[in-house]
Amino acid sequence: IDEDGDCQNTRAEILIRDSQAQVSFDGCRVVSGLWDLPYSGGSTTSASQIDVDHIIPLKWAHGHGGDRWSDARKRAFANDPDNLLATSSSANRSKGAKGPDQWMPAINRCNYAQRWEGLIEKYGLVATIGEMASIDRACQ
Repeated sequence: IDEDGDCQNTRAEILIRDSQAQVSFDGCRVVSGLWDLPYSGGSTTSASQIDVDHIIPLKWAHGHGGDRWSDARKRAFANDPDNLLATSSSANRSKGAKGPDQWMPAINRCNYAQRWEGLIEKYGLVATIGEMASIDRACQ
């Protein structure tokens, strides 16, 4: 969505936020910048190589309490900048809708796990014992 009406949708807003350099545009679409790849390391300057990842995947949230949310709450969750992160397309696709017990990034695991835990609390989602154990192990 373009919540503030500035012609940049949520994807563009996250690309702008997460870029380490000034971004360039083609109309309203971000085409280049400099993004560190928080799940795999390295960086890229091409927005086409970036996915905006839902740290807590939408499908996972739906199965852990989000199915009872109103449409407005679902839209807010899907577009919440706290739950969005620019990362490589390949890392995002390998993650899919997996929870923390099935997928962790190659690097920055503790930061990833802490964001998961904060979002679970923020949205009142219910994680399994195994998922919470994976979150706890990531910071040991």
